[in-house]
Amino acid sequence: MSPVFEQVRPETAKLLADRARAQGLSVDTYLTFLLGISTQENLLAKLSEEEFELILEEFADGTEDLPPLPDRFSRADIYCDHD
Repeated sequence: MSPVFEQVRPETAKLLADRARAQGLSVDTYLTFLLGISTQENLLAKLSEEEFELILEEFADGTEDLPPLPDRFSRADIYCDHD
């Protein structure tokens, strides 16, 4: 086994495998996606709508208590300190 992989605890490897499987991806593809490494193919384009929704839900986890944006929120509100 590679010295790098010997540093990964079995529990961590299982969690990675479980999350990759839940996304319908291989562990390698899932890790590449998490690391933001470009590949020749667009991994998000291959996801089903349900898989994409799951990724968005994981991304949004913990944001339930954030205040909503104002009704009249605009681009100017984002770039108020830029010319």
